[in-house]
Amino acid sequence: MLHFGYALDNELQVRPGELPSGVQTQAFEIAVTRISQRYATLKRMLLQKTPTGASAIQGLNPQWQVRLKDTSDFIAMLPSRLVSVANQIARDDAGNAVAQSGISLLWNRWAPEALQVYSDTLKAFEADVQRGFANQAISVMPAVYVKMAVVAKTDPPLVPVVSSSLSALDPDYLAGAGLEMLGVYGLVAVGAVALGGWWLWKKSREHDGIMDAGMPDGY
Repeated sequence: MLHFGYALDNELQVRPGELPSGVQTQAFEIAVTRISQRYATLKRMLLQKTPTGASAIQGLNPQWQVRLKDTSDFIAMLPSRLVSVANQIARDDAGNAVAQSGISLLWNRWAPEALQVYSDTLKAFEADVQRGFANQAISVMPAVYVKMAVVAKTDPPLVPVVSSSLSALDPDYLAGAGLEMLGVYGLVAVGAVALGGWWLWKKSREHDGIMDAGMPDGY
């Protein structure tokens, strides 16, 4: 279970027999925002410009670019979806005296699970980014994406297969970006900056107290 600090952890929970209130939904939204920091940092790294003018993600093969973009679009809309579902749970049957006793149990079960699955989803995305920079072939979608879609009451992303037939750096793509004169050394430079960006991001996670605040066991 994720822990965010004594005060926030307490505010996330509803006492038995009581109904979730604005305190709980606001605490949930704060927790989602904290977890989202790791995605925002990783996305900045992927979009960071290299000396050639291309972004780090443009140094990956086109299949990986599509896979990461599709997954990124899915993850980007999750915070608002999760907050919407949280508000729905807190609001549904609030006026029904018979159903009220079950709302606190539902909230106390759903909220921590939603936060844990969201965190696991971001970990799966980070692993996919790492595979992308290593240009690994992959034919499956992480199971946590499907679980995340169920928790957030939305559709899972359409994650394409990545074959091993393409090189990590695509000369045609780079040429279309106005980099056709770079040649071999230019392509190597783009790849080196991309990989360097990944390494720096990984190191920053080890030392950045803001991004990992409240995350246990290496989260």
